[in-house]
Amino acid sequence: MKLSIFPKCKALPTKPEKATEARFTSKPYLPEVVEVTTVEAVIEVICNQAWSPSIFQEYRRQDGFISTDFIVLDIDEGMTVEEAEKVCHKLDICSICIPSTSFTPEDHRFRLIFPLAKTISNKDIFEATMEKVAENFPADPACVSDTARFFYGGKLVDGFFYDSNLLEPEKAPEKLRNSPRMDYNTSDSVLVGESLEELVLALYGETRTKIPESVAYFLENAPDNMKGEWYVRSNSFLFTTALQGLKEDRIKEVFYSLYPHEVTTKVENAIDKILFQGYNAREEDNEEL
Repeated sequence: MKLSIFPKCKALPTKPEKATEARFTSKPYLPEVVEVTTVEAVIEVICNQAWSPSIFQEYRRQDGFISTDFIVLDIDEGMTVEEAEKVCHKLDICSICIPSTSFTPEDHRFRLIFPLAKTISNKDIFEATMEKVAENFPADPACVSDTARFFYGGKLVDGFFYDSNLLEPEKAPEKLRNSPRMDYNTSDSVLVGESLEELVLALYGETRTKIPESVAYFLENAPDNMKGEWYVRSNSFLFTTALQGLKEDRIKEVFYSLYPHEVTTKVENAIDKILFQGYNAREEDNEEL
């Protein structure tokens, strides 16, 4: 099994240092791939290195994801280490719990690392597997679709290792395998017509004379005139507005005002996932400037 480490980054930075140390995990700094063949080796790496469960093509970034041999959840609230251990026993899956450096007896913060039975080399399968495991834990939702997640080191005490069955990757849902993702044209702009002025003001917080075509199309045609293309068009709207850096509450307010169906938890999670992808792509673009 393999992990990526970032040798130039401090494994255990102080809280003020984290903002500056994180730069050593991205371009122009290349990760180093290490082989881990025992539980002891895994624990040694994840406690004493800045690391990522993913292997990358060159630099750490989502579109450079090659594979992973581990699923990792970040738990900051809502569950104790003891409760997590009971869940892992119930699921009967091999798991390693490493407390974060901010862990205290009163405030349990930790990571759950699940070695995989098979290497995952497909992003859709990664997300499907993350979502399936995360159903059992109050995990940080930012982890679920982030193939470029990295972690600082952790504590060697107060965790656990449960030796059992290795986690089997999930099959990606058909809609995830076949639908366009993160390839929307966000550069074409169109003039704002009178019918859109109120929505544009609510979305951007100001009047705009031009907006991206994908945003205008959604605002004009939702909810009645997009039969057969709602999924792609709505995803394009969410991704593009997040890529522009618009405020999440404004995006959701406008989206929900146009959404033609009942808003369920599943819908909310799907919206959060697309927005996260857009905001993350924006951060990656800014890093390259």
